[in-house]
Amino acid sequence: GKTGIERFYEPDLHGQVGYEEVETNARGRVLRVLKRTDPIPGKDIVLSLDINLQEAAEAALGGRRGAVVALDP
Repeated sequence: GKTGIERFYEPDLHGQVGYEEVETNARGRVLRVLKRTDPIPGKDIVLSLDINLQEAAEAALGGRRGAVVALDP
């Protein structure tokens, strides 16, 4: 994501790529694996929104762009 929650947590959500360093013959056939790093899957994130609170925030913004912060709703 470019903004918000996804942007903030992007390093955790993304994970890490894996790779293999291999030795091949002239035809490209793998003879042996020299080094391997397994990929690390990204973490999950779960968000919960209260629909009534969401609707109240949208009504308060009245169609304008903006942000709403709800503390201990």
